[in-house]
Amino acid sequence: MLIAIEGIDGSGKTTQAKMLVKWLKRAGYKAKLTHEPTKMCTGKTIYKVLHGKLKMSKTQLDIVYTTDRLMHYFYEIAPYLKKGYVIVSDRYKYSGIAYGCAKGNRKFINELEKNVPEPDLTIYLRIDPRSSTSRLKKKDAYEKDIKFLTKVSKEFDRLRRRKNMITIDGKKPIDEIHREIISIVAKKLGKHVK
Repeated sequence: MLIAIEGIDGSGKTTQAKMLVKWLKRAGYKAKLTHEPTKMCTGKTIYKVLHGKLKMSKTQLDIVYTTDRLMHYFYEIAPYLKKGYVIVSDRYKYSGIAYGCAKGNRKFINELEKNVPEPDLTIYLRIDPRSSTSRLKKKDAYEKDIKFLTKVSKEFDRLRRRKNMITIDGKKPIDEIHREIISIVAKKLGKHVK
């Protein structure tokens, strides 16, 4: 099973993804945490662009993001799914769509992302951009821009109405969010949680 944890920067994705993997392992599942961008050559290129060390057009960057996502799936996710693992991805397909569409490339992004395999479960941590930026310690080029994060948030809201995303209020306390996620995942896995 592939579980994607989605949301804008600072929504708590990384924290919740790590907590979920720990819970899955304690519950007896083989579980693996992955994230996007990856640490492969494509992901390293993305990090360079985000931190101002490399220049690239929006279109070029969108292509690199989708390439990174496909490499992520075929090299880091699919082999473990075949071995019976539950994969928890800190960002996945809908982050690519939300961020790409927020940059104004909707038709192009949808075309790029259409061949990226769907997750089995998507959990969207919804938080307003002002709250998210106050949580961030280090900020990249996109994270500094509240107007841009507002556009991304609107794109996630659009996606969650059209896609099968489960939305959780990202402003709730960390442990409360974790309990909600465990309940959702346990139900999907067919396991009862106390």
